[in-house]
Amino acid sequence: MSKLTAKQFERECANPYTTEPLAVQARNHAAAAGANIAASQTSVQAKIKRAPGTVGEVKTDIVFGSHRVSVKFKGGVQLTSAEGTTTANMFRAVNDTFPADLRDTFLACGLDWIITNLQQMPVRGVAPQNIKRVLLEHPSCKNWFQNGKLLPQYDYGLWNKNIGTLLASRITKFLENHPPFALRLVEEALTGCYTMGRHHFASATHILTPFYYKPIDDNYIKKVYSNLKGIRISQKSRKGITSGTLRIDYEVCK
Repeated sequence: MSKLTAKQFERECANPYTTEPLAVQARNHAAAAGANIAASQTSVQAKIKRAPGTVGEVKTDIVFGSHRVSVKFKGGVQLTSAEGTTTANMFRAVNDTFPADLRDTFLACGLDWIITNLQQMPVRGVAPQNIKRVLLEHPSCKNWFQNGKLLPQYDYGLWNKNIGTLLASRITKFLENHPPFALRLVEEALTGCYTMGRHHFASATHILTPFYYKPIDDNYIKKVYSNLKGIRISQKSRKGITSGTLRIDYEVCK
């Protein structure tokens, strides 16, 4: 398989008959660590869905028997890339794990502003480069414009200029200044344990890469924390309609 993508790698890692070299290498790491790779399925095959009543990301990509596995490809990978409401709930759930005095301290030190603005991140807007496309292809969005000009509440570019850049900067500074919160946020981003419950099928227990297979324990969380590559506001566009996401990347090393 040429130019293997991250999604293809994930599917091949769940395939007992794969001949893809990197997937075979990863599965061998898992087998050596005691995983039941014969009982492997994708999360779709295992019918894993988000816990009812929760707003979080499903972190289990594949299963090896009882192990719920998050699969990451080589190099720089996404720790999380979720829309505003999901990310706000992630920050809120992490904060709820701390004693009341620390929760209040975090909120007073900028977390309240961060959660509020994550919650208000645009879900349906238009980036400047997509204005012509939206006008042509989405007649139902005509009320987003007045006299041919995009209304401010639908202007993703304006939001990103006024709020998005500042939001990424404040999140970065907050996490740098509060390592205990940052470590639990990394744990949540890896596992989903605080938004969906530590024992739910959608929360991951192990990590699989071409280079290793490990439980997501304190040592691994600290390793990821030390290899964070940056925090930024990104955008996802579907047929010209744009939503904002908070993206945090880290480096998968050998």
